[in-house]
Amino acid sequence: MHFKHQSGNTAKQPGTMPWNLSVLPSIRLCGYFPMLVSRQDQPYQSHHHHAIHLYDYHAKFRIAGHAYNLKPGDITFSPAGVRSVYQLDEPGGHWCIHFTLPRGGGPIQNIPLYLETGTRAGYYRDRFKAIATQHYRGSLTENQQQVFKARAAAIFLELVLSLFTLRTDTNRTRQRFSDHALETLLSHIESHLDTPLNVPALAKEVGLSQNYLAAVFRRTYSMSIQQYLLSRRMESARHLLQTTPATIKVIGGKVGIPDAQHFNKCFRRCVGVSPCRFRDEARERSS
Repeated sequence: MHFKHQSGNTAKQPGTMPWNLSVLPSIRLCGYFPMLVSRQDQPYQSHHHHAIHLYDYHAKFRIAGHAYNLKPGDITFSPAGVRSVYQLDEPGGHWCIHFTLPRGGGPIQNIPLYLETGTRAGYYRDRFKAIATQHYRGSLTENQQQVFKARAAAIFLELVLSLFTLRTDTNRTRQRFSDHALETLLSHIESHLDTPLNVPALAKEVGLSQNYLAAVFRRTYSMSIQQYLLSRRMESARHLLQTTPATIKVIGGKVGIPDAQHFNKCFRRCVGVSPCRFRDEARERSS
């Protein structure tokens, strides 16, 4: 096989995969997997599920009659029934998700089979890791496991939707950097809801000045970072009140507000009732 490199400009890539925007993908398998050296054609094809890969190695790749020189950070889709071929000179690893798309009547968008993530590769690696963590997260109850799997599917859908807006236009470098910073910020907040967070530390985490980060965040989400952080803490608290027997003080600590009195005050201001009353009403509705 003779490989010829093609540009990563997604607008010009031949070969796309139709994606139904109205349904959550159903994840069958996900995780990080090794790839061994294969200087001969190594085919891949499934008739029952689609696959998405995020690469941490260099390889030659061919799909749907088109060839690419893969590099770390690149993403490819392998639709069910479509044969692809790899050649690797060195061993490596990649993130992979096998999935199906339930039928639905919503809007269909075509996504390229090959995309370059460039400077956003780190963000997408974090998303793949979060998907695998949620999908395989253990729980004492089947209902809770279903919640985790649904959350993994939702993160996966958000990842794919972000790929639709992936661009390589150099005139949008600053905007792309801001978008990446906001995505990194939201990911950091989600994984640190149980710890004290403040704007100066968050700005340092994403590499922006406090004033610029605050302005970009408000322009994008129509609220301040503090308002968003409080809303996410309260959403997490509502979830814990509904799904766990943990005490109010423990739940406050889990969402970054360990002072029980302050947690009660914040919860009542945001939700309209006390944490105890919210839990009682949730039990009444489910009984």
